[in-house]
Amino acid sequence: MMGPAMSSPCSYPHRIIGILLASATLAGCALGPRPVPPAPTVPAQWNNPVANQGEWPSDDWWSAFDAPELERLITDAQSLNTDIAQAQARLVQADAQARIAGAALLPTVALQPGASTIRSLSPTGTLRRYSPLLGVASASYEIDLWGKLHDARRSAIANGQAARFSIAVVRLGVTSSVAATYFQLCAVQDKIADAKNDVLSATRILEGLRIQQQHGLVTGMQLAQQTALVAQFEAAIAPLEIQRTHLADALAILSGHTPEEIAITGGSLETVKIPHVESGLPADLLLRRPDVQEAERLLAAANANISVARKNFLPSIALTGTGGAQSVALASAVGAPAAIFNFGLSTLQPIFSGGRLRGSLDYANGRYAELAAGYARAVQQALGDTEDALATVSGEDIEMARRTQALAASRNAAEMARKGLEGGLTDTLPLLLAQQSLASAHSSYIDARLNRVLGAVALYKALGGGWQKP
Repeated sequence: MMGPAMSSPCSYPHRIIGILLASATLAGCALGPRPVPPAPTVPAQWNNPVANQGEWPSDDWWSAFDAPELERLITDAQSLNTDIAQAQARLVQADAQARIAGAALLPTVALQPGASTIRSLSPTGTLRRYSPLLGVASASYEIDLWGKLHDARRSAIANGQAARFSIAVVRLGVTSSVAATYFQLCAVQDKIADAKNDVLSATRILEGLRIQQQHGLVTGMQLAQQTALVAQFEAAIAPLEIQRTHLADALAILSGHTPEEIAITGGSLETVKIPHVESGLPADLLLRRPDVQEAERLLAAANANISVARKNFLPSIALTGTGGAQSVALASAVGAPAAIFNFGLSTLQPIFSGGRLRGSLDYANGRYAELAAGYARAVQQALGDTEDALATVSGEDIEMARRTQALAASRNAAEMARKGLEGGLTDTLPLLLAQQSLASAHSSYIDARLNRVLGAVALYKALGGGWQKP
């Protein structure tokens, strides 16, 4: 009779592979389906398209306003602003994490040299001294059979890409804040200049009324009313100057300076060029908005983390090996070195982990669901920001035209009231009302022009500020 057939050694790898594949199939069925990436709904066109088609924002979109001081402030902000510096530091951390994750795909090699001195005393009284020398190199390598280590690296790379998009988000926010604050400063300075002109004009009228009172042409009440108006105009200047100081200090901090380090001149909104911006198509925002790109990359990283969590249920295979030499040096002679070698292969199949693996998978799925909602929210916010900016630009164009007409009419009414009083055709009341109306028209016109300029800044920001994916 023949004994039982012995298995061939070459069949063991096939058996191991078969067992691993069976384990993978069973584990995959038990973990349920993978999450489906979200597909946000993007409209085909805007509700408020711009009437005057211009150019798509460039990388230096702020230069379209033709404000040299603003350009200098933005240049300082992009190199000195602390928020941007923090975002750049986060990018360094993310890149380091990607390198750490990538290191797991390579073998780990270590060298352990050692030397010691041993003394022994024999029964005959002979003293011997040993000097063992040991040099051992060890290496270990985890076989990425299921791609788990590649998934971990893919997650780290996606996080690094998200960090780069985050820098673009912060830079865009800082740049638009500098522009908006600078234009607010210009508007306040325009209001201060108008307020001082109003004081000067009202004071001249007051001096004329005093002369007329001396001749009995106007009453004391009429003189008192004009005096009160002059005081009101003068009182309006102080709050505007305080506001100017606050805005200048804010600009200094945004540009990376202390208020004492930089002198900001400001200017007039009348010298600021109002650009016309091309809005493109709604679908363009998915590629041009850095915050949308950041949200998408974070979602990709979360998807890779789910793969890692799922594959932690599968067996892992590790190769280990050590090699080296050992020699013993006596007091009078040195022995020949002895070689040391050791190789091993180990397979680990998770069986019971107290719920750790399932908890890690549930966490990864929950994190993915959170970031999927965040991605959808980023797309919605991008579309909403652009619609709001387009509506603002369209509406402010109309308001600015009406405010310009109202300012011209108020100036004409004030001039007619002044001539009517000088000619004795009217009393001081029409002139008093005309001065108040002109001051209000000045302020409203400046506000309208400021809102139109800020609308352009908001549209640049909503469209991604000209930033493009590298």
